[in-house]
Amino acid sequence: MLTGDKNEFGNFSRIKLDEMKARGGAGSIWTVSGQKNIVAKIYHKDVNIREYQPKIEAMISSRPDSLNKTSINTLFPPYTWPLSQLTQGGSFVGYLMPKIDFTVGVSLERFLNRKSRQVDKLSNFVSNRHLLAHNLAHSIKDIHDKGHLIVDLKPQNLVVHREKYLISVLDTDGFYIGLGKDKSHFAKQFTPEYIAPEFIKSLPSSVDIQQDYFALAVLIFRLFNNGIHPFQAGMKRSNKTINEMVYRKNYAYGLAGNRGLIPSRFSEHEAWPKDLREAFDQAFRSRNRPTCNDWTTLLSQFNPTVNERAQICPNDTDHVRLDKRCGTCELQEKLNRKSSLQNNQNTSTSTPKQKNISTKNTQTNIGKRKIFKSNLIKRSIYMSFVFYVIWSIVFNYLLEPDFDIIIWMIDRFGTNAIWTLSYVIGIAIFLYVYNRGNPRRDCPNCGAYAGALKFQESDQDFVCWHYQTKNGRPDKRYKYNPKLFKMTSYWHCTYCESVLRYDHELSAHPNEITTRVTSKFVI
Repeated sequence: MLTGDKNEFGNFSRIKLDEMKARGGAGSIWTVSGQKNIVAKIYHKDVNIREYQPKIEAMISSRPDSLNKTSINTLFPPYTWPLSQLTQGGSFVGYLMPKIDFTVGVSLERFLNRKSRQVDKLSNFVSNRHLLAHNLAHSIKDIHDKGHLIVDLKPQNLVVHREKYLISVLDTDGFYIGLGKDKSHFAKQFTPEYIAPEFIKSLPSSVDIQQDYFALAVLIFRLFNNGIHPFQAGMKRSNKTINEMVYRKNYAYGLAGNRGLIPSRFSEHEAWPKDLREAFDQAFRSRNRPTCNDWTTLLSQFNPTVNERAQICPNDTDHVRLDKRCGTCELQEKLNRKSSLQNNQNTSTSTPKQKNISTKNTQTNIGKRKIFKSNLIKRSIYMSFVFYVIWSIVFNYLLEPDFDIIIWMIDRFGTNAIWTLSYVIGIAIFLYVYNRGNPRRDCPNCGAYAGALKFQESDQDFVCWHYQTKNGRPDKRYKYNPKLFKMTSYWHCTYCESVLRYDHELSAHPNEITTRVTSKFVI
């Protein structure tokens, strides 16, 4: 038997636990006998309970205004906020919090991607995701009004009502609880890809409100752009992780240009209203980011039922026009034009089936018959000879003040001709190997060597877990169980001017340079 408090939410002086429903890193969640709207979180015995007790006390005394008896009775409260401490034998063991009905709720992560919405049978109406963004900004504002911060703001900690699009925030005992100088309780973790650039090399305990503003902007961007992360972009030389892109502020979707980056070809950002793009620019390129109030004011204008700036698209009732432009339709038209160009090229040479076979045969033949590229060999020998002559003349001139070019030529190309030839061949081999590239990646259209291809952009799609159950869920028996992604990269051949599509093997961390190519096509 556990003991709680008697307060406006009920009399919790005698608490009996029924069934454990979930287990996390710090504690487990239990149903409570006689309470349909309340559950208990009991901390594990190996947890330092002294760190949590004063924080839970502080949270009970300073809960958000939107958390009241009415919101709890709906079974979809805005926060799983502590309502009462729980003690056993006079010792603190956990707390009571509102219960969430997960039968009508789903993780915000499932709303971001079109495929996951289809799998979970969620509405594909664009305006619903705009409403989610508005409600999320409003929920975070309630936290900030009390002087608290979420810090570890991410989709996995947000549950969305399937029909009403209300948001409930989980894991509130991990928040920063602000009670003034020397009385605050700090957060202990945050998540890569949602950390503001100025805090990437800092501890969670040292962040300020700009961390929440940054993470909020990332989530709003992803809701508007079908799950694309604002720092998910290609680079002309080599791709970096999203965390590295955030740290360098490599934001590819701004009004002022993409700074040499390659935006995702599935992004709708070019059709967004100017003030929305300006808000994202401010969020991702400065430290004076839009506040929750700024976002709610802006996003309230994108509701087609109350504002003329948003209108149902006549082409598809799931689409919404913002300032008379439908980003979904414009993206589809762009992709259709690209597909049409590919189909026209295929039909001009052969049937689509024959073109696919021909492409594969070309790849195989090039790999077997033209491993060594004659043009590249000639170029490497020429560059090697030029490099050797220049380097040798400069080196001898510096060592011998009375340097004579005629004597040098007789020595290098007469007396020591064998050594000269050895140097030139050695440098030529190095240049050839450096520029050759992997033969698997040679151009399937003209056979140009892989090093001549220029990277354009890449797309990554989640396929499965490395270890997973029959229903597609991660197998919890394995501690290391990464997500596996299928990557498609796009290249430009500098010889035949073709645009190429390479399909890569499944990988946890796909990269266009290291991941093996499984098939190649000419677009």
